[in-house]
Amino acid sequence: TNPCQQSRCTQLCLLSHVASLGYTCSCSTGFYLEQDQITCSKGFFFFFSL
Repeated sequence: TNPCQQSRCTQLCLLSHVASLGYTCSCSTGFYLEQDQITCSKGFFFFFSL
């Protein structure tokens, strides 16, 4: 069975052999994963180099 079929991820579900549930949630570009590790929210990321 595919553990992602039962996941509650709001966007992307990635199979993982090291995660306890067999998957981890991830978000599309422009979104970030909330502390609940399930919900994706729109966010802004700033990148800079020194």
